[in-house]
Amino acid sequence: MSAVTGIGRRRREPSLWQQARTQWLNVRVRGIDAGTRVVLNLGYLTVGLYILTWILPTSFLQTLRMSYLGVGALFTLLALARIRQFPAVTFPAFALLVMQTWSIFTQFYALNYLGRGIGFGRAETFLTEALVPYFVAYAMVSLAPESRRVVFRMVLAAFALSCAVGLMQFLRLGPAMSLANLYTYKAIDNWDGTSGIRAVGLTFQPNQLAFQAIVGLAFFVAKTFVGKLSKLDVVAILFFTGGAVSTQARSAYIVLGLLWVVLMVRLWHIDRPLFGRMAMVIALGLMAVVAVGARRFGYLFQSSSVEEDTSFRFRTEFVWSQVDHIYPQLFFTGVGPSNGLMLNTGPEDKWVPMGRILESGYLLMLCMYGIPGLFLYATFLLGSIGSAVRRMTLPTSTPVVRRTLATFAAMIAFMVVNSYTFNTVDGYLIFPCTLLFAGLTVDATRNVKF
Repeated sequence: MSAVTGIGRRRREPSLWQQARTQWLNVRVRGIDAGTRVVLNLGYLTVGLYILTWILPTSFLQTLRMSYLGVGALFTLLALARIRQFPAVTFPAFALLVMQTWSIFTQFYALNYLGRGIGFGRAETFLTEALVPYFVAYAMVSLAPESRRVVFRMVLAAFALSCAVGLMQFLRLGPAMSLANLYTYKAIDNWDGTSGIRAVGLTFQPNQLAFQAIVGLAFFVAKTFVGKLSKLDVVAILFFTGGAVSTQARSAYIVLGLLWVVLMVRLWHIDRPLFGRMAMVIALGLMAVVAVGARRFGYLFQSSSVEEDTSFRFRTEFVWSQVDHIYPQLFFTGVGPSNGLMLNTGPEDKWVPMGRILESGYLLMLCMYGIPGLFLYATFLLGSIGSAVRRMTLPTSTPVVRRTLATFAAMIAFMVVNSYTFNTVDGYLIFPCTLLFAGLTVDATRNVKF
């Protein structure tokens, strides 16, 4: 398409690539002094270290973990010294602080009454560790609210790269298939003995790539709450949808479906022509899935019911049997933090005789923290969604904050569904990334809390 200029010549509209480049570059942070800029750059470095953890092989994990925790703590202290106000503790952060307090109580109870040891490892500190990106993000938007857009682009660029690799793996392109061997622990073309491809992208597990794709998709779907979609937005929605589909992560498909329902409802209200075109895309996509069937989606179609699913039966008959050693005997406190149940480190004692990763976030909370811990975790998840939706409706919420809140709500929704058959909180992607976005939702310029 083209437009007529003032002197009669026609000017071509910018291409999608030019639009993307312009949007990427148009995020300069202005109006801050040199000292604040130095501190802010330290925050970008912290976020960059987190992002590298989310797209590099797990062999780099421990080095990067020590780096982002150290740099993140330093940045937060320097930033808070410049902000000169106590950080806002919003609902997600408050809920995790309460959970961490209960975790400490259960650990000392297990020490004194169950004869279990006490430690200061990943299982004992993962809740506090997840709060680091929250306070980093909060400090960044407090120093310069425009930094929120920069962080968005950093995260989306990394997740888009991972999804691009995942789509190439789904198409069985040689280099991408070889790259999967560096990241994951199973053959992606024979996952759990099934045919088809389960793409992993630049992660160690399909479920992780599904989360990255859902984050990207949610970010662009959320734009419908603040305006119409551009051509570039539509391309991004289709791209991240393809990334999620290529994983065959069935729990993620639930969130994927919900996001598309939200998208279609919003399009019906704001852009009827695009609604019609996207409805055709849905129909064509479903026909394509049926057409390729088991050749590409063998894991998805491996059984006609949950009871016949081999991976689900393995969990119920073998992995989840570990709960019987703990519940209902220790229904109130659980066994306290357990590296065996959370990180697959092996047998610990009579309460954790197997020490295999539990593969259910809800059962993990029940076993480690008892019924109160499970209640607190459910409160964190559902309360975070509720508070995010409430803040989206406030007239004081700016468009960028409203879009951030919608994306954050989708990430929590992913955790709600994913926690049924995955630990969810044990990895270094889903939990910290979600808390990073929770920090970005704080509108420091208006001091609005949720």
